[in-house]
Amino acid sequence: MKVHCLEIDNTLTIFGVVSRKRTGFDGNNVVGISAYNLETGDKVAYQTIPELGIVNIKVARDFWSWWIEYALSGNHEIKRTESVYNSKNGNPILMDGNIIKAMEDIAEWKLNELRD
Repeated sequence: MKVHCLEIDNTLTIFGVVSRKRTGFDGNNVVGISAYNLETGDKVAYQTIPELGIVNIKVARDFWSWWIEYALSGNHEIKRTESVYNSKNGNPILMDGNIIKAMEDIAEWKLNELRD
């Protein structure tokens, strides 16, 4: 799973891009999206993102573009990072439950990293 993080002002938004289509299930490329307030560590909810944070690749790209446009439209500090997340047991991260668990692990790791 490729992980893209955007830090804009006091918000961390994490995009976990599943590495291949779910051909045996729904045939979609999916992305997990979660966002956190960097000051409190609380999860941020967005109307355009479902509660579980699983969206198709088009919705994720639109959401990413919206954030970049927002950051560039004003005097907003922006930081982008990329990394790769592999499951602890080596199994591919494809199904919703695995994506949600991976996103929770990534958020915990990233928030702890930023606090230190």
